[in-house]
Amino acid sequence: MISHEYFQELISMHALGALSRAERDNLQAHLRDCADCRERLAQERAIVQMLPRSVEMVEPSRETKQKLFARVDADLARTQNNARAARRAPARAPRRNWFAQPAFAFAVVAVMLVALVGAYALLQNRVSPEQQTMNAIMTDPNVQQVALAGTPDAPNAWGRVYMVPGHSQAVLQVGGLQTLPQDKVYEFWFIRGQDPHASNLFTVNADGTMTLLVKANDKVENFNAWGVTIEPKQGVTKPTGTLVILGGG
Repeated sequence: MISHEYFQELISMHALGALSRAERDNLQAHLRDCADCRERLAQERAIVQMLPRSVEMVEPSRETKQKLFARVDADLARTQNNARAARRAPARAPRRNWFAQPAFAFAVVAVMLVALVGAYALLQNRVSPEQQTMNAIMTDPNVQQVALAGTPDAPNAWGRVYMVPGHSQAVLQVGGLQTLPQDKVYEFWFIRGQDPHASNLFTVNADGTMTLLVKANDKVENFNAWGVTIEPKQGVTKPTGTLVILGGG
């Protein structure tokens, strides 16, 4: 019998799309009966969503690019010399597999690397200011994490708030939530004592997860609890709907 620990080891790889078909099928069968692993998978997927925002773009120096292309040119020249030598060989000589030649392989990889760097730089330039703020919060050395839990009305739900003292914005990650009808949304609340303060309205992905920037009307350390309710599409100023996630004291 396959152990529970084995499946937990597969979850991170599954969130990255790196499992074989057999492993994926075995894990999916296990997830149908294991709420703990379903919750962990939702958490891992939320983290994966944040990965592109947590990588700092490094532009290669001009000297590095020059060295790279010089190496490519040199390897291509050697490949051409090898090709001319091959043409002088007997007609029945075995056909060469150029992708098996180290010089040609390096040239292909180098060109692909340069293209990848360019494409990544283009994507980074399209990151929104909101995503940049989320990235700054998640990577701040003073960031604090608060765990939120599902209520009896949503036992599989979970949440996390990442916040930095002195700021009025935080990052919210949720999972295990149901998709809602078009006339309903989730609403996040910053709570001080018994006084909830309305924050962002949001929906969730098909897998029940979402990561978003949430805004408070005060510094984040001045609140002692956080919650999520189901509300009308336009939102409300005080909670009226079902409480699905809550945390704090």
